[in-house]
Amino acid sequence: MHGPRPRRPDPLPAALTDLPNLTELRLGGLTSADVAHYLRGTTGGPVDPARVDRVHRQSGGNALYVRELTRLESPPVGALPGAGGSRVDGGAVSPGGGGSRVGGGEREPGHAGALPGGDGLRVGGGGRLPGDGGSRVGGDRAPADGEAQVGDDRAVRGGAGTQIGGEGRLPGGEGRLPGGEGRLPGVGGVPAGGEALRAGGERALPAEGLRAGDGGWVPGAGGAGQAGRLPVELRRIVEARLSRLSPACRDLLGGCSAIGAEIDPALLPEDDREALLAEAMTAGVLVEDTAPGGRLRFVHDLVRQARYETMTRTERLTWHRRLADAVHDDPAGLARHRLRAAVDAPSRRAAADAARAAAADAARRFAFEDAVRWLDQALTVAGDDPELILAAAEAEYRLGRIDAALRRCLSGPFGTADLAARAAVVVRGVGGGAMPAVLTLCARAEALLGDERSARRSRVLAQRAFIEASLGSVPGATPTTPGTTAATPAPEPSPATGTAADPETGTAAGAATETSPATSPATSPATSPATSPATSPATSPATSTATGAGIAASPGTATGAGIASGTAAGGVVRTAGLALELAEEAGDPAAVVDALHAMKEAVAGPDHIAEQLALGTRMIDLGAREDRPDAALWGRIWRIEASLLLGAMPAFQLELSALEELADRLGWPVARWHAARARATAAWLAGDLGAAAVHIGRAHTVALRMQDLSAYWQYYAFMTALLRRTGEELPGLQETLAGAAHVPIADAFAVGYLFEQGAADGALARFDRLRAALPGLPRDALWLPVVASTGEAAVLAGDLGVAEVCLRELTPHAGLHVNSVSGCYGSVSRFLGVLAGALGRYDEAIAHLEAAETMERRVAAPPELVLARVELAAALVARGAPGDRPRAGRVARAAADSARRLGLRPLRRRAEDLLAGLDREVALTAREREVAALAAEGHSNREIAERLTLSERTVETHVRNALAKLGCANRTQLAARFSVGTEENGTVLRPR
Repeated sequence: MHGPRPRRPDPLPAALTDLPNLTELRLGGLTSADVAHYLRGTTGGPVDPARVDRVHRQSGGNALYVRELTRLESPPVGALPGAGGSRVDGGAVSPGGGGSRVGGGEREPGHAGALPGGDGLRVGGGGRLPGDGGSRVGGDRAPADGEAQVGDDRAVRGGAGTQIGGEGRLPGGEGRLPGGEGRLPGVGGVPAGGEALRAGGERALPAEGLRAGDGGWVPGAGGAGQAGRLPVELRRIVEARLSRLSPACRDLLGGCSAIGAEIDPALLPEDDREALLAEAMTAGVLVEDTAPGGRLRFVHDLVRQARYETMTRTERLTWHRRLADAVHDDPAGLARHRLRAAVDAPSRRAAADAARAAAADAARRFAFEDAVRWLDQALTVAGDDPELILAAAEAEYRLGRIDAALRRCLSGPFGTADLAARAAVVVRGVGGGAMPAVLTLCARAEALLGDERSARRSRVLAQRAFIEASLGSVPGATPTTPGTTAATPAPEPSPATGTAADPETGTAAGAATETSPATSPATSPATSPATSPATSPATSPATSTATGAGIAASPGTATGAGIASGTAAGGVVRTAGLALELAEEAGDPAAVVDALHAMKEAVAGPDHIAEQLALGTRMIDLGAREDRPDAALWGRIWRIEASLLLGAMPAFQLELSALEELADRLGWPVARWHAARARATAAWLAGDLGAAAVHIGRAHTVALRMQDLSAYWQYYAFMTALLRRTGEELPGLQETLAGAAHVPIADAFAVGYLFEQGAADGALARFDRLRAALPGLPRDALWLPVVASTGEAAVLAGDLGVAEVCLRELTPHAGLHVNSVSGCYGSVSRFLGVLAGALGRYDEAIAHLEAAETMERRVAAPPELVLARVELAAALVARGAPGDRPRAGRVARAAADSARRLGLRPLRRRAEDLLAGLDREVALTAREREVAALAAEGHSNREIAERLTLSERTVETHVRNALAKLGCANRTQLAARFSVGTEENGTVLRPR
C-alpha cells in the first residue's frame, strides 16, 4: 500500500466559479480536453480515451455531471461503504472506509465514489458535507444543514444546497442569480432545468416546488419529473447500486423520491416501514435530516432524482395517489401530488381543486407568487375557468404586477354581469397607463349591470369615479364614459396620478403603471409636497384644529348626501355619491370602502377639509366595526395628511403612532411605506433632517421592492425638498429629475431646486410649463403645492405677472401649511410673504411673514421657522422703515444660529449674507453714508461737492471708501444694491 497521493489541481472549480460577478452559472461547455484533465487529476495517471469520451458524452460537458459520473462509477456496482473497498481500472483494492480508487492509483481516503453512510459526498477539492444530502464543489469547507454557497453573503432557508465557490451562501430553493444558461439539476430544492440560479431575489422559490427549465411549474421540491432529466448512464449507475437492496426497500424509496427532498416517514405505508427505512439508512441511501422533526432525506439529491426517474409511469402515479391520500393539513403537499396524478377527468378536477386550495392558503400567508403559480397549474388541468382566472388576476395585483392582472381581466371569459363586475375591480386605485384599461373594464361591467341597485354595481361605479377623478388631475387626459373604451393613449407614468387602494399588495399603486411623487389622496395621501385637505379660505390654523385627540370635522359630511356635487367635478362626485348610496343600501363593507375612496378622490382639493376629515374618521370607524384593517389604514393616512396641512401636530403625532402600530401588526408593504414616510416627515419637522433622510430611505427600499413607480418619484420629491434645506448633494439627481414626466407636480417639486442649483435652463423650461398649466389647474390635492411652487419660481424667474396670480390664488389659504409626507415647504403665509415682497408690497409681505413665523413656532418646526425668519429679515431690510434694520439683524442672527445648529447650510449662508450687508452699512461713517446716499441718487461728484461744500477730491475719497465697504464695483452697483431712506438720525442706505 502506498500513502495518499498529493492532491492535484482540480480544473472544475474554475469552470464553476470563473463567472462575471457570479451573475450566471454555466452548466455546459467543458471540452473533452477539460474532462481528460480532470480525470487525470483524480486518478493520478493516464486515462483511457474511451472513458474520457464516454464521460464527456454522458455529461454533455456539464461540470457537475462530470464530477458525479466520475464519482459514482468509481466503485464496482453495488459496493457500499463498510462492505470493503473498491478498485476500478486495475488499481489495488482498499478495504472498507467508503473510499474509492479511480483508475490505476491508490484509493484516496475520503474521496469517496461510493455512497458513504451518513457521511455525505465529497466532490472536488474541499471537505465533505456531513450527511445532509448536500454536495460541495470547490471552496474550503462544507456548508452545514443543507446550506449552499455561491459567492454571496446572504444565507436563507432551503433544503440541501450546493456550494459553488465563494464565501457566501445560497441555500437550496431560495435566492436566484440573474441570467445564465442552466440551473443546478435537482440539488435539494435548487431549481433544475434550463434557467440560471438567481441570487438576491425579493422572494424565495416556494417550498412547494421548482420552476422547470421549460418555464412550467413543477410541483415538488425537486420531488419529481424535473424538465432536465439525468443522463441515462447516471440513472443506470444509481439503479444498479440500489439493486442490492430488497425489492420492498427499493419500492419504498420510490415513494420517498416522490415525496421530495424532505421525507416525512408518516406519509409512507406503515407495513414494515421502519425496517425498510432502516435498510435504506444502513446502505447509506437515506440519512436523517439535521432539522428537528424526524425527517429523512436522500444522501444526495441526484440519487433521489435518479430513483424517481427510473420508476415506471404507473409506479409514479400510484405513489402520488397514495401520498395525496396520506397528506393532512398541507394544502401545498396535497396539490403537488394531485397534480402529479392528474391523468383523467376526475383526477384533473381533484388536482384543480387541490391547487385552488393551495393558492388560497398561499394568499392567506401573503405568498402571492406561490398563489399565482398554483392557480396557473390549476388552469392547466381545468382549462379557462373564469373563477381561477379572477383569482390569479387578484394574486397578480397583490404582487404589484398590474399589467399581468389587467391582461387576465381583459382576456378572461367574463360574459356575465357578476364576472364582469368582479373583473372591473380587481385592479384598484391605480394611475398612469392602467387607468384607460380599468375604465374599459368598468364600461363592460356597467353595460351588463344596467341600473340594478347592488353592491357589485356600487363597486364598479366607485372604481370609475376614482379613475375619472384621477384623470382630472392629469392635463389633457379625457375620462372614458360608460359604454366606450379607452382608445386614447394613456398618460405616461408621472408624478401626477394615484396610488393603490389595496394595502396588502406590495405596491402603493401597482407596478409599472403608477406614477407620481404625489399620488391621489383617495388611496394614498402621499400626495405631493402638500396634498390632502385644506381648510376653508376663512379658516385659520388656530381655529380649525382640535386638541390632542384629533381634528374637528363636521358630522354627516362623509355620506353621499353630505357632499354637494358642486364642490368638485360634479359628475364624478355624483357617481361617487351614488356608489356610496348603493353600498350603504346593500350593507356591503367592501363596497362602502371603495365608495369612500372614490369620494375622497373627488373632494381631494384644499377647499374640502371637513369632508376629507369626516371621510377619514368614517374609514377608521368602519375598519374597527367590520374588522377591516385596510379601511383603518387609509383613514389614518387621510387624517395624517389633513393634520400636516392644518399644522395640527398633536393630532398628527397621535395618528402617526396609530399608523405605525397598524403597519407593524399587518406587515403590509404599503402600510410600512406610508408609516416610514410619515415618520420621515415627523423627523424633518422636528429638525432632525438626518433621521428624515434615513426614514425616507427605508420607505424607498420598500417601494423598490414593490416595484412602484409612484413611490419611486415620491422619494425624489421628498429628497429634492430636503436637499434644498441641507445643501447636500444627491449624485445624479438633476439627471433623474430630467427624466420626470412633464406634468405640473413633477415640475413643481423640481423647479426651485434647479434654480438654486444654477440649472437655469432646466428651471425656466419647467417654469414655462407651470405658467401655461396654471389657468386650468384642477383644484385637487396637487393644486396647493403646485401653485405655491409656481409662485416661488415666478419670483426667481422675475415674472411678476405670474407672482401676482399666485398671490391672489393662495391668499384664501394663508392658514395652511404646504407640508405632507412627500416633503415640507412651510406655511402658505411664507409663500405669500415672498410673493408680496417681490411685488414691492413690503407691509403686506412682512405681515404674512410674521404670521408664518408664528405658525412655524406653533407647530414646532425649527427648519421652517428658520426659513420664515430669513425671509422676514430680508423683507425688513428691503422695507427699511424706522427700526427695521436693527430688527432685521436680530431676526437674521437668530436664523443663522438655528441654521448652524440644524445643519441648514443654504439658509445659514442667506442669513449670514444679510448680517454682512447690515454690518457693512454700520461700518460707513456719517459723511460716507451721506455721500453714498447722494451717489446712489445719481448725483455726480461735482454736484455732491457743491451740495455738501466739499472738494471734489474729498467726495471722490468718500465714494471710493463707500464702494469698498459696501462691496460695490461702481456707482451702478451702488444704485442697484441700495435704496435711500431716512431715520431719526438722518439719511441711511438700505439693501433693497
